[in-house]
Amino acid sequence: MLVEIRELAPQEVSICGAVDLLATIFGEDGDILRLKYGVPLKKHKFLCMNCGKPSKRVFCSRKCHDKYAWIPLVCPECGIIFKRRGNEIIYRFNHPQRGNNKNQERIFCSQKCKGKNISRNYGFGVHPENVRENRKWDYSLVAQVRYETGWGCCKLGRALSIPASTISIILAKQKEQTND
Repeated sequence: MLVEIRELAPQEVSICGAVDLLATIFGEDGDILRLKYGVPLKKHKFLCMNCGKPSKRVFCSRKCHDKYAWIPLVCPECGIIFKRRGNEIIYRFNHPQRGNNKNQERIFCSQKCKGKNISRNYGFGVHPENVRENRKWDYSLVAQVRYETGWGCCKLGRALSIPASTISIILAKQKEQTND
């Protein structure tokens, strides 16, 4: 079609003008027609990396940038769809977490889902040696001595040979249980 227009009026119509003429005749975008026929673009230097439209920048809009940069994922715990940046996903796979964390290849939607997954796979159900019957300290003894004497955590810790921080945690747990 460009050849036909050039043959009709070679001096009057430049290639860019011919593309503009075709664009107006067919109601299409002139820049897309320029790319289709291999004619250099007028103003634009880039093609959008997401949609392929001609652009002055790498992406034609913020919307295209976000579609390109944010990758939709499915949470392995709750199943909802959430988005993470592509560079974050690449970083996590190239820099695995230390220790024997086997969830390094999984990306969760929140810390709550990650905690549920870890507790189910690595918690008390998997390690029965950590259930109530096998505790290191006797919780009922701590509560009984506290009730009888009224001592604080430090004095209870010295009397029972238990760290004061552990006693405060034990008492806080028992307080939660009585409040519930």
